[in-house]
Amino acid sequence: MVGHISLTCNKINIDRNYLILKYKVKRMIYVTNKNIGLTGGGDAVVAMEIINSLHSSGLDVASVSMKYQIPKSINETFSSIKNFRLPFIPEKEKYSKQKFGALKYFLKNSESLIKQAILKRQLSKTPPKVIITNDLLTGRYLLKKYRDSVKIIQVVHNIPSFFEDLKDEDLNDHFDYYNRVDRVIFVSDVNRKKWLSYEKLDENKTSYIYNCANESLAKKVLRDSKSTVRKRLKMNPDKFYLVTVASLNPQKGLDYLMEAAPKLKEIAPNLGILVIGAENTAYETFLKDKSDEKIKDVVKFLGFKSNAMEYVYASDAFILPSRAEGFPLVILEAMVVNTPVLASRVGGIPEMLDHERTGLLFESGNNEELIKCFKRMYLNQDDRNRYADQASKKYWEKFSKRNFTEQYVELIKNLGQ
Repeated sequence: MVGHISLTCNKINIDRNYLILKYKVKRMIYVTNKNIGLTGGGDAVVAMEIINSLHSSGLDVASVSMKYQIPKSINETFSSIKNFRLPFIPEKEKYSKQKFGALKYFLKNSESLIKQAILKRQLSKTPPKVIITNDLLTGRYLLKKYRDSVKIIQVVHNIPSFFEDLKDEDLNDHFDYYNRVDRVIFVSDVNRKKWLSYEKLDENKTSYIYNCANESLAKKVLRDSKSTVRKRLKMNPDKFYLVTVASLNPQKGLDYLMEAAPKLKEIAPNLGILVIGAENTAYETFLKDKSDEKIKDVVKFLGFKSNAMEYVYASDAFILPSRAEGFPLVILEAMVVNTPVLASRVGGIPEMLDHERTGLLFESGNNEELIKCFKRMYLNQDDRNRYADQASKKYWEKFSKRNFTEQYVELIKNLGQ
């Protein structure tokens, strides 16, 4: 009888250990950004690529964002990846002067509290091993709550001058935050060096990982010939198309392009300039007002396009005349679909393009140089083909998703030690 009881107790202990192992709390990698996917610009797209890369490497990954909009073309890849909502924290003062402001604040705050509770429950149920955040809003929120129990990686997409130009941003707040996370990853070497030049960051906790293009989408775009895609997009086969894809704000320097456009038209009477970016912005209105009457039939504002890469592929050349940049994804996309690039020599762009080998570079705001580069690109198709071929080779050697994935996996592995 005693032996029977002893055997039963041992069985119970074995079952309990089995249950503990089976239901042991799993630790996950959370990738966060205010927006993830199509919305929110380059940082939102990079967040999506980090999620996809880590997931494809067999790691347990989930995302945290306010908006989550994955392109339909790759939605199947993300179907098994969970997304949790980041709460929007309303500021009471902003509602005080609105009609029914108190009620609006109450409803928004209630919604925020519910989302906070849901997110807290999820993070308690599946605690973070590592949090990779692509913006300060989510980073600061999660750092405040989980700094003592989790490793936090901050990805920095912009150079310091971008924040210095914003009236409501204090650069010292950025340095204070970056110094409290475990690792700071910059999207280019020059970006890292610019931040380190202030001598306010611990260099040993910083490194850089180059962004990559959406290669799966590029492969789908490349299945058809340029002429076939042009026909589908209703682009005139006899025109020379210069395309740009950019958020419509002064940082992108599109006003320089509008100023240069009359001269570009003189060089290329068959010129068509396509501007792809968010519609109805004050900067768009400024650009249209700035456009010379001679180029009204040349410049087309197409607004946001989910198939922007098709327009880049179908065009004869891509241009980005920015005042400031981190490491623009659109140039990587042009490189991967074999479209030659003209761009300003700012931020991480010179790390992407080698002047007169993989593209043409000009000084930001120097329209004489811009026009000269365009003329060379327009008049010499052999040069265009050579730039495109060499740029494509450089992409696959240096900026591929394989390299991107390996570096993020290694980063997480090292942090876990």
